[in-house]
Amino acid sequence: MRYTAYIHNLIAQVIITVWSFLSNKIFPVLFPIYDMINVGNKEGYKRSLNARRKKIMDEMRNNPNITQEELVKIIGIKSTAIEDNIKFLKENEYIERKGSKKTGYWMGYFD
Repeated sequence: MRYTAYIHNLIAQVIITVWSFLSNKIFPVLFPIYDMINVGNKEGYKRSLNARRKKIMDEMRNNPNITQEELVKIIGIKSTAIEDNIKFLKENEYIERKGSKKTGYWMGYFD
């Protein structure tokens, strides 16, 4: 289901290309600019994750109530690095915080 819209669009482009070539002897060439990914209801280009950010997301998936202090201990990096990575993940819509700072939890758009 993840790439359904992308595949439907690709099939439509192939059909149009074959029809155009057979009827007009014109062969259009298409170059994709970005890969499309589906994340929940949000669709579009996403910046890729490095190993550290993937590790943070794995820990959040395993324990949605995890704190930044716990992430510092588990991953072994400074708290400012954890904050910067969480900021990146929020800005790029990989994660969001639900609830309050004290009793909230992390909700992620995990693959």
